[in-house]
Amino acid sequence: MISGHRFFRLQLSAIVVVSSLGTTASVAATAYSPLPSNSTHTHALALRLEKLESLLAKASDYPRYILLDTAARTALELERYSLAADFARELLDLAPKYPDDWNHAAALHYAHITLGRVALANNDIAGAKHQLLAAANIPASDILNRNGPDLQLASRLLARGEHETVSIYLKACASFWPDGQQKLDHWLQQLTQGDIPELLALP
Repeated sequence: MISGHRFFRLQLSAIVVVSSLGTTASVAATAYSPLPSNSTHTHALALRLEKLESLLAKASDYPRYILLDTAARTALELERYSLAADFARELLDLAPKYPDDWNHAAALHYAHITLGRVALANNDIAGAKHQLLAAANIPASDILNRNGPDLQLASRLLARGEHETVSIYLKACASFWPDGQQKLDHWLQQLTQGDIPELLALP
Protein backbone atom coordinates (compact mmCIF):
# COMPACT_ATOMS: atom_id res chain seq x y z
CA MET A 1 0.00 0.00 0.00
CA ILE A 2 1.04 3.62 -0.56
CA SER A 3 1.93 5.50 2.63
CA GLY A 4 0.68 8.91 3.66
CA HIS A 5 3.74 10.82 2.48
CA ARG A 6 3.61 8.98 -0.83
CA PHE A 7 -0.03 9.91 -1.30
CA PHE A 8 0.82 13.55 -0.49
CA ARG A 9 3.45 13.42 -3.20
CA LEU A 10 0.94 11.93 -5.61
CA GLN A 11 -1.48 14.75 -4.91
CA LEU A 12 1.26 17.26 -5.74
CA SER A 13 2.09 15.26 -8.86
CA ALA A 14 -1.51 15.42 -9.97
CA ILE A 15 -1.45 19.21 -9.69
CA VAL A 16 1.65 19.38 -11.87
CA VAL A 17 0.17 17.06 -14.46
CA VAL A 18 -3.19 18.83 -14.53
CA SER A 19 -1.59 22.25 -14.96
CA SER A 20 0.95 21.14 -17.57
CA LEU A 21 -1.27 18.87 -19.65
CA GLY A 22 -4.67 20.43 -19.23
CA THR A 23 -5.79 17.02 -17.95
CA THR A 24 -9.13 17.03 -16.15
CA ALA A 25 -9.06 16.82 -12.38
CA SER A 26 -11.26 13.74 -12.49
CA VAL A 27 -8.72 11.78 -14.53
CA ALA A 28 -5.86 12.82 -12.24
CA ALA A 29 -7.92 11.97 -9.17
CA THR A 30 -8.58 8.50 -10.57
CA ALA A 31 -4.87 7.95 -11.13
CA TYR A 32 -3.97 9.04 -7.60
CA SER A 33 -6.92 7.98 -5.47
CA PRO A 34 -6.11 5.79 -2.41
CA LEU A 35 -6.29 2.08 -3.09
CA PRO A 36 -8.65 -0.21 -1.17
CA SER A 37 -7.18 -3.07 0.86
CA ASN A 38 -9.75 -5.64 -0.20
CA SER A 39 -10.58 -7.94 -3.10
CA THR A 40 -10.84 -5.00 -5.50
CA HIS A 41 -7.21 -4.02 -4.90
CA THR A 42 -5.87 -5.59 -8.10
CA HIS A 43 -8.64 -4.04 -10.17
CA ALA A 44 -7.95 -0.63 -8.62
CA LEU A 45 -4.24 -1.00 -9.36
CA ALA A 46 -5.00 -1.91 -12.96
CA LEU A 47 -7.24 1.14 -13.28
CA ARG A 48 -4.56 3.36 -11.79
CA LEU A 49 -1.94 2.00 -14.19
CA GLU A 50 -4.26 2.59 -17.15
CA LYS A 51 -4.78 6.20 -16.10
CA LEU A 52 -1.08 6.71 -15.46
CA GLU A 53 -0.22 5.39 -18.91
CA SER A 54 -2.78 7.80 -20.38
CA LEU A 55 -1.17 10.72 -18.54
CA LEU A 56 2.33 9.60 -19.49
CA ALA A 57 1.40 9.48 -23.15
CA LYS A 58 0.76 13.24 -23.03
CA ALA A 59 3.45 14.30 -20.59
CA SER A 60 6.54 16.36 -21.27
CA ASP A 61 9.76 15.49 -19.48
CA TYR A 62 9.19 16.90 -15.99
CA PRO A 63 5.60 15.70 -15.47
CA ARG A 64 6.72 12.37 -16.92
CA TYR A 65 9.60 12.25 -14.46
CA ILE A 66 7.17 12.80 -11.60
CA LEU A 67 4.73 10.11 -12.78
CA LEU A 68 7.23 7.39 -13.68
CA ASP A 69 8.01 6.33 -10.12
CA THR A 70 4.36 5.68 -9.31
CA ALA A 71 3.81 4.00 -12.67
CA ALA A 72 6.80 1.71 -12.13
CA ARG A 73 5.73 0.69 -8.66
CA THR A 74 2.13 0.16 -9.71
CA ALA A 75 3.22 -2.07 -12.59
CA LEU A 76 5.46 -3.95 -10.16
CA GLU A 77 2.57 -4.65 -7.78
CA LEU A 78 0.62 -6.01 -10.76
CA GLU A 79 3.61 -8.21 -11.64
CA ARG A 80 3.95 -6.42 -14.97
CA TYR A 81 7.68 -6.79 -14.60
CA SER A 82 8.83 -5.73 -18.06
CA LEU A 83 6.70 -2.60 -17.94
CA ALA A 84 7.85 -1.77 -14.40
CA ALA A 85 11.48 -2.08 -15.49
CA ASP A 86 10.88 0.12 -18.54
CA PHE A 87 9.37 2.84 -16.37
CA ALA A 88 12.16 2.61 -13.78
CA ARG A 89 14.91 2.77 -16.42
CA GLU A 90 13.30 5.79 -18.05
CA LEU A 91 13.08 7.48 -14.66
CA LEU A 92 16.79 6.92 -14.14
CA ASP A 93 17.46 8.35 -17.61
CA LEU A 94 15.45 11.50 -16.84
CA ALA A 95 16.67 12.00 -13.26
CA PRO A 96 20.00 13.73 -14.17
CA LYS A 97 17.94 16.58 -15.66
CA TYR A 98 16.46 17.37 -12.25
CA PRO A 99 19.25 17.08 -9.64
CA ASP A 100 17.68 19.82 -7.52
CA ASP A 101 14.17 18.38 -7.54
CA TRP A 102 12.82 17.92 -4.02
CA ASN A 103 12.26 14.19 -4.65
CA HIS A 104 15.40 13.46 -6.70
CA ALA A 105 17.14 11.11 -4.24
CA ALA A 106 13.97 9.20 -3.34
CA ALA A 107 13.11 8.76 -7.03
CA LEU A 108 16.53 7.22 -7.67
CA HIS A 109 16.13 4.98 -4.62
CA TYR A 110 12.73 3.62 -5.63
CA ALA A 111 13.75 3.15 -9.27
CA HIS A 112 16.68 0.95 -8.28
CA ILE A 113 14.51 -0.99 -5.83
CA THR A 114 11.98 -1.61 -8.59
CA LEU A 115 14.68 -2.84 -10.96
CA GLY A 116 16.07 -5.07 -8.22
CA ARG A 117 12.71 -6.63 -7.52
CA VAL A 118 12.18 -7.24 -11.22
CA ALA A 119 15.61 -8.91 -11.40
CA LEU A 120 14.76 -11.08 -8.39
CA ALA A 121 11.44 -12.07 -9.94
CA ASN A 122 13.48 -13.27 -12.93
CA ASN A 123 15.88 -15.18 -10.62
CA ASP A 124 18.71 -12.76 -11.43
CA ILE A 125 20.25 -12.68 -7.98
CA ALA A 126 23.36 -10.79 -9.08
CA GLY A 127 21.24 -8.13 -10.76
CA ALA A 128 19.01 -7.80 -7.70
CA LYS A 129 22.03 -7.38 -5.42
CA HIS A 130 23.52 -4.76 -7.73
CA GLN A 131 20.30 -2.74 -7.74
CA LEU A 132 19.93 -3.00 -3.95
CA LEU A 133 23.35 -1.44 -3.42
CA ALA A 134 22.66 1.20 -6.08
CA ALA A 135 19.48 2.12 -4.18
CA ALA A 136 21.62 3.16 -1.21
CA ASN A 137 24.15 5.09 -3.29
CA ILE A 138 22.09 8.27 -3.38
CA PRO A 139 22.29 11.83 -2.03
CA ALA A 140 20.77 12.84 1.29
CA SER A 141 16.98 12.88 1.25
CA ASP A 142 14.56 14.50 3.67
CA ILE A 143 11.87 12.11 2.47
CA LEU A 144 13.93 8.97 3.09
CA ASN A 145 15.29 10.29 6.39
CA ARG A 146 11.71 10.80 7.55
CA ASN A 147 10.27 7.56 6.21
CA GLY A 148 13.24 5.26 5.89
CA PRO A 149 14.49 3.20 2.94
CA ASP A 150 12.46 0.68 1.00
CA LEU A 151 13.15 -2.69 2.62
CA GLN A 152 11.10 -4.98 0.36
CA LEU A 153 14.05 -6.01 -1.81
CA ALA A 154 16.41 -6.37 1.15
CA SER A 155 13.90 -8.60 2.93
CA ARG A 156 13.50 -10.80 -0.14
CA LEU A 157 17.25 -11.12 -0.57
CA LEU A 158 17.62 -12.08 3.08
CA ALA A 159 15.18 -14.90 2.41
CA ARG A 160 17.53 -16.02 -0.37
CA GLY A 161 20.48 -16.07 2.04
CA GLU A 162 22.16 -12.88 0.79
CA HIS A 163 23.09 -11.65 4.25
CA GLU A 164 26.35 -9.93 3.31
CA THR A 165 24.79 -7.78 0.59
CA VAL A 166 21.92 -6.79 2.86
CA SER A 167 24.38 -5.85 5.61
CA ILE A 168 26.24 -3.59 3.19
CA TYR A 169 22.94 -2.03 2.16
CA LEU A 170 21.83 -1.38 5.73
CA LYS A 171 25.16 0.23 6.58
CA ALA A 172 24.92 2.45 3.50
CA CYS A 173 21.37 3.51 4.41
CA ALA A 174 22.79 5.35 7.42
CA SER A 175 24.03 8.06 5.03
CA PHE A 176 20.49 9.16 4.19
CA TRP A 177 18.55 7.76 7.18
CA PRO A 178 20.32 9.14 10.26
CA ASP A 179 17.03 9.10 12.15
CA GLY A 180 16.96 5.33 11.67
CA GLN A 181 20.45 4.63 12.97
CA GLN A 182 19.14 2.76 16.03
CA LYS A 183 17.06 0.42 13.89
CA LEU A 184 19.92 -0.10 11.46
CA ASP A 185 22.32 -0.94 14.29
CA HIS A 186 19.81 -3.41 15.74
CA TRP A 187 19.32 -5.18 12.42
CA LEU A 188 23.05 -5.29 11.74
CA GLN A 189 23.68 -6.75 15.18
CA GLN A 190 21.11 -9.46 14.50
CA LEU A 191 22.82 -10.33 11.22
CA THR A 192 26.21 -10.44 12.93
CA GLN A 193 24.77 -12.89 15.46
CA GLY A 194 23.41 -15.09 12.69
CA ASP A 195 19.79 -14.07 13.18
CA ILE A 196 17.42 -12.85 10.46
CA PRO A 197 15.96 -9.42 11.24
CA GLU A 198 12.32 -8.83 10.42
CA LEU A 199 12.89 -5.73 8.28
CA LEU A 200 9.22 -5.37 7.37
CA ALA A 201 7.80 -5.85 10.86
CA LEU A 202 5.49 -3.07 12.01
CA PRO A 203 6.85 -0.95 14.88
